[in-house]
Amino acid sequence: MATGKCLLNLQFETVGDRTIVCLDSSLQASLDLLREISSSDMLAKADEIRHPERQREWILSRMLMREIAGYVPEKGEHGELIWRDEHAGSLTHKKGHVALAWRAVASKSDDPGIDLESVRDLEDDLQLKVVTFAEVDVGSQIGRGWSTAVFSAKEAIFKCLFRNVGFRFYYEAAELLDVNYAGGHGIMMFSMTRHLSERVPQHSKVRVDFKKIRLGADEFWLTSARRGFL
Repeated sequence: MATGKCLLNLQFETVGDRTIVCLDSSLQASLDLLREISSSDMLAKADEIRHPERQREWILSRMLMREIAGYVPEKGEHGELIWRDEHAGSLTHKKGHVALAWRAVASKSDDPGIDLESVRDLEDDLQLKVVTFAEVDVGSQIGRGWSTAVFSAKEAIFKCLFRNVGFRFYYEAAELLDVNYAGGHGIMMFSMTRHLSERVPQHSKVRVDFKKIRLGADEFWLTSARRGFL
């Protein structure tokens, strides 16, 4: 069976010192062609997704993980990806586009944590859940779409720290301290507001590198989280 390897048009983005592999949905194969070269077990799971574009996104994401890591990881009880041995990775998708950060040797203190969000303003009710009034003063320095940049950063932080915490935590657990942004890319610094585990105590610092990218016809924030200062 064809692997689909030659069908993937890869786009590489550097965010901080991390290379992230992106798939621009508009440059990838059609759903019909993807289904033709997919394995039967992958098709069985894909058929559980009713919406065609979401089904295509799901197949593309699995093909990307197989191409980069050599296999498709299982999912844990909280929806987290279970990587083999000392592997670690982070997957994100938006509007059919897919991005993956992966490394072959990972310590428990530094999982890749990435996220992809449209450059726009959050609805008022969601913004109230994601950012505090103090964070508005800091985050608004980014300019247009700052609230989705902070939202994306906090999603990336969750993925970065989850394996060291072992349970779901939410937006209020990370507080934005500082932003340095210019020319479409920058750095956000966060502090954890409470003790989450021995490995993630209160006041732990998390750095989020972020960048504005274009996939298809849309602009996105691509964020990448890691613990501590570099």
